[in-house]
Amino acid sequence: MTQRKCHLGAYDIASDRRRTRIARCLLDHGMRRQKSVFECPLARADIADLVDRVEGLMALDEDRFLLLPIGEALDGLGRAEAERSTDLLVVS
Repeated sequence: MTQRKCHLGAYDIASDRRRTRIARCLLDHGMRRQKSVFECPLARADIADLVDRVEGLMALDEDRFLLLPIGEALDGLGRAEAERSTDLLVVS
């Protein structure tokens, strides 16, 4: 079984169109925690795929993307109710 570690993906994207595309890309890999912050359980191969996809959508001279390993899933605090993810099943 492929081991996945939790990563935090965050962006600051200048264009609405690029921002929407990058958000969809991140939603393919995890769940939204805030408007521009995503929690993504990723295996090594997933990291390379995600970074390649996001880099292809960005304007490198205008936008910024961070992918940080955080290890464990996050527990949120505050008023907004976070989505609960289901167990991930990988079929190959």
